[in-house]
Amino acid sequence: DMTLQALSPKASYELNNPGTLEFTLLPGNVAYNGLHKLKTVVTLEQDGELIFRGRVLETTTDMYNQKEVYCEGDLSYLHDSAVRPYTFEGSASSLFYQLVAQHNAQVESSKQFVAGTVTAASGEELPKFSSDACTDTLSEIKTILVDQFGGYLRVRYSGSTRYLDYIDSYSASSGQAIEFGVNLVDLE
Repeated sequence: DMTLQALSPKASYELNNPGTLEFTLLPGNVAYNGLHKLKTVVTLEQDGELIFRGRVLETTTDMYNQKEVYCEGDLSYLHDSAVRPYTFEGSASSLFYQLVAQHNAQVESSKQFVAGTVTAASGEELPKFSSDACTDTLSEIKTILVDQFGGYLRVRYSGSTRYLDYIDSYSASSGQAIEFGVNLVDLE
């Protein structure tokens, strides 16, 4: 049924950054006129498992009236909150929890995270420091924590609850063979 299909879907993932999803809708698609920038939530599932969730960032229409849709992953919600100048002294995990809480206080519930598992830099103490910059939450977490201590930001779901984890390594691995041109098309 072409009224329900998205054409040429392409999902891209990058460590510690929001993933992206691109696809094309034909004019007869039921969702063609229902996509709203920064509002519409799009999910991608494979074999019943959620592999992408995010929001529509941009749509363009070509000369054949096909709508090209570009989405960014839900880690991008951390761009919607500002970290104001602050002074901090304590553990890296405490700063992570504080930054997530500040983010949640500034955005609507659909963009909030529950601060989840913290295994990266969990025992690390930060020297007392002050930040005079006004930046977004994702940039602050990456600059102060990820760039200094390593680790990975991971968004995961349990039911309808969205968790943001700061982990030192992924515990699951795939046994799938990676073959260039078959299931690996591009590598940067």
